[in-house]
Amino acid sequence: MPSINALLLIHISTVIYYTHAYLLDRKEGIYNERSSWYLKYKKYIYTRQIIYTLIGIYIAIFNCKIFDLLISSNILFWVLILVTLFFCFFYYLPTIVSNKKNIIRTSGYLKSISIAWVWAIATCVIPVWLSGKFNLIAAKIPFWFHFIQIFLFIFILAVLFDIKDINRDQQELVNTIAVKIGKDKIRTRIILPLLILSFILALIEIQFLNESSFNILPHLLLLALVYWVSKLIMSVQSIFYNILLIDGLMIIKVILSSIFLWS
Repeated sequence: MPSINALLLIHISTVIYYTHAYLLDRKEGIYNERSSWYLKYKKYIYTRQIIYTLIGIYIAIFNCKIFDLLISSNILFWVLILVTLFFCFFYYLPTIVSNKKNIIRTSGYLKSISIAWVWAIATCVIPVWLSGKFNLIAAKIPFWFHFIQIFLFIFILAVLFDIKDINRDQQELVNTIAVKIGKDKIRTRIILPLLILSFILALIEIQFLNESSFNILPHLLLLALVYWVSKLIMSVQSIFYNILLIDGLMIIKVILSSIFLWS
């Protein structure tokens, strides 16, 4: 179980990164409700960014002893982090420094892959690393089955989140998976196969850990909810409703995992 300091550091870092990205988006309009909100409350958000940054630095240095962890990290961890930093850096940089198209964000599969990768690292690798046990736990096969499951879960959510932006992305020539395949076929060609694959991986992980078959229930419930949401959002345009449904699935995943972990 990650420490409260590790969870706080991950939370703060996530808020800072995403907030910075939306503050850089100067577009407003029917496709940018969220950007409009950020611009409206810009002063408050900049103040919050500064406070969060200072708190994050303090937690990282004094509570999590991040420099000691960095020194003791193995090559595998550094490779994972370098790939992650590449995705984080180039996901927004080309758009910020010029008017050129961003290769990562305009390429459907690469966009979803980069989002899924960064979230999988942040929620699976980083908590283990901050506990000081990465070298030990990463050597075990079940850890990577879990990592792939998180990757697939976030990949699916990223694909679903792009459905609401199909009209905008078509106008701006952004070839997301939703644009390429179309929302009518996306559930049968992308969502359902990935849900089945994730379920199979969960079964394999449970077998490796010699856990009770009862532990497959949270996986099954979550995958059923994901498929239900994938049907529900087809007719939803409001960005806030999309956030509630799609991001809410991440909260439900945590709740289900916690219930079955302590049961």
